[in-house]
Amino acid sequence: MLLYIGSRNVSRDNRERKKESEMKHGLRARIEDFPLSDIVQLLCSSGRYGRLTVRQGEKVGAIYFAEGAVIHARYCSKTGLTAFRIMFNWGDGEFVLEFGIFPETRTIEEPLHSLLNGDISAILR
Repeated sequence: MLLYIGSRNVSRDNRERKKESEMKHGLRARIEDFPLSDIVQLLCSSGRYGRLTVRQGEKVGAIYFAEGAVIHARYCSKTGLTAFRIMFNWGDGEFVLEFGIFPETRTIEEPLHSLLNGDISAILR
């Protein structure tokens, strides 16, 4: 299991003293160990904001969070709900969470329960 928490090259004591706004990397893990559904729910319930970069082999996308909601997603030329659901359906890969990063636009307005329970097959057709 791969799990990375905190900032690079910072001791635990120093990391605990750093302000939240100064910490960019918050979590790095494999999707097999920490499913995206769990991570998305955790981030939304925390009310924090940031970017979750998701990678599956050569495929890379990003999901953005702010104030308890998923607000934007992008994958290749797709954005919004379609991009979110494509990445959300990945059963393997890895992700890196970075705090303090806002997207340039908002493409998702749906509440969390709709995102987690949506009909993925309809989006992927």
